[in-house]
Amino acid sequence: METLQKSAWQVFVLMPFQPEFDSMFEEGIREGARKANATAERVDEQKYDGTIMARVVGQIEAADLVVAVLVGNRPNVMYEVGLAHGLQKRVVLVTDDANAIAFDLKDFPYVVHNGSNTDLAEAISSKIQWCRENPSARDSYCMAYREGLKQVESVDSKLFPFLVPLAQRRFSEWSISARELVGAGIMIKGPDRLAITEQIIARTRAFRIMDPFVADPSEVHSKDWLQFYDRIGQQRDIEKAWFLCIDLAKVENSGVLVRANRSFYLARGFKTYYCQPSDLVESLGSTAPDRVIENYGEFVKMLSLDGPSYKKGGTPNEIRTTLRTCTPEDEQLYLCVQRCSEEMDEAWVTKNCR
Repeated sequence: METLQKSAWQVFVLMPFQPEFDSMFEEGIREGARKANATAERVDEQKYDGTIMARVVGQIEAADLVVAVLVGNRPNVMYEVGLAHGLQKRVVLVTDDANAIAFDLKDFPYVVHNGSNTDLAEAISSKIQWCRENPSARDSYCMAYREGLKQVESVDSKLFPFLVPLAQRRFSEWSISARELVGAGIMIKGPDRLAITEQIIARTRAFRIMDPFVADPSEVHSKDWLQFYDRIGQQRDIEKAWFLCIDLAKVENSGVLVRANRSFYLARGFKTYYCQPSDLVESLGSTAPDRVIENYGEFVKMLSLDGPSYKKGGTPNEIRTTLRTCTPEDEQLYLCVQRCSEEMDEAWVTKNCR
């Protein structure tokens, strides 16, 4: 058995104490912590003086990370999760159904226990390692809210009490927007979309674009986005691919634009492919997507365009955007696009672009 280093993290586990949860704790959470050079404990294992709640609060305060098992949404666990967030601790949730997570907790990191304690151990280990490697990252609403109020108070301390209701409303609006972004999608301006995209690619090192339309790259991308593509082009360790998914008839009728797009992406290190929509429909067994989809491996971003151009519509360069963690359906779509695609080499261009 491996010996833990002195730098081992302390993970405090909030969970029901019924016997049916013991294997989840021992084989999943505790083993995952061990793999990440951490120790995992729950309060019923410990000897202590005083009340159990005083001990729980003390252990939450002392922990480097809190893991909370939400299976069954037990009231005592939910209460303790609230305490942990109030104490500004990072919390990783464990559930057996992502849809069962309470609305106010859906934006926090979570792991889905699929019944395999081995998989749970790997997921917990990964979460602990990420938290250790990113010490400045925090997921507590309380921390963000308090920092926001400090900024409001700095504007005018005498006016502060009157500004608080406005600050509270704005913070609530931000929270709602974040939920909508990963759900139905919201309108996002180009600079904000760009900032999110750059951070995701910096982490995943993958950028795959599935395009259901073709247009002049200099018209659909603003200056900051063109500069972004130039920067991406200089980074050879990023997996880059562009898939054009339009009918061959449109390819023939828009040969100049197809060539321009292919040249644009090739010059920036992208591999270029063509996918016939009818082949994709046959492979998927459903309608081909009509949105631009950017697949980063771990995450997916979908853009709903108004017409053939990013800039066509009410507000230039403002697009309805949906961003989410990659689902099995997203992975299946990307695999289907790969299977149905052929490389857009010179022979393909000569044959199809009139």
